Amino acid sequence: MKPFFSVDRNVVILAINFLYRLPIRRHKKRTSGMIITAHVARLMCLCLCLCLRLDATSIVAVWTPIQITIAADSKQTLTQNRQIVGSQPSCKMYPVHDLIVAFAGLVKSEEIDVIESIKNTHEFTQMGTGKKLPEVGPWIGAQDALQKILRARQANGLSDPSDLTASMIIAGRDGSKLFMYRVESGIGDPRVVADFGHTGAGFWNRRIAYPPEGKPSPKRGFETLGLDSAISRFRLALPTEWDAGTDVQVARRLVAIEASDTIESQFVGGPISTIVITKKRIQWKDKGLCEWEPAN
Repeated sequence: MKPFFSVDRNVVILAINFLYRLPIRRHKKRTSGMIITAHVARLMCLCLCLCLRLDATSIVAVWTPIQITIAADSKQTLTQNRQIVGSQPSCKMYPVHDLIVAFAGLVKSEEIDVIESIKNTHEFTQMGTGKKLPEVGPWIGAQDALQKILRARQANGLSDPSDLTASMIIAGRDGSKLFMYRVESGIGDPRVVADFGHTGAGFWNRRIAYPPEGKPSPKRGFETLGLDSAISRFRLALPTEWDAGTDVQVARRLVAIEASDTIESQFVGGPISTIVITKKRIQWKDKGLCEWEPAN
């Protein structure tokens, strides 16, 4: 079902600026027609902004033993009651400790910011060995935020957890080795729990590691997060050609295909941010809308 109306982010920003410039006036007598005071207008604007939830994206990650490449779109979808009400530009990749984290899923709801929760997590190590567990911190940060959102919704009489999902590509360096994880977590879908297991509190989880743990290492590994229907059709139609070219070319091509799809382009759009991790450095190939610089 299509939404009854849509609201572009720029329209919302202009409305906010206009309403907050309205003078505050006291009316001594009643006049004909409807009077909307500045206080009421600002309250209406605030309600509109608080109703918006942020989610949806397309991310492609390519792993090899000598280089990791991550590409992500820059369109963040705003929804209200599961209906699209607009979009806004956004960077989808973040520095967390010594890691690069690309995120797809619910970004913010009930005034709880999932990304900030991920950024503020501690680094974890394995008991006894002291081995770093780089994927655990962002994973726990995302779960903690999703739990808070669920509790806030339940307190307001809402209990549907179907959009409480977080998917991440977590990549970095451990000495002379490059590692990459695909980590997904969510609440409340028993079919997924049956497939991937859970850690309590109603969570389902999925984790894929590169290089694989206890298995022969492939020469090249691909992961897609978020929306990938157009990518899947492209790979099926051209099974020997879809991955031709450099890792940067392939990653950007696949995100661009998703962004150009008639349906998926409602949720996916440029510019495409692309970052490369090697054993020596982390480097932007195209920052897109991201403004931060990697620490090398």
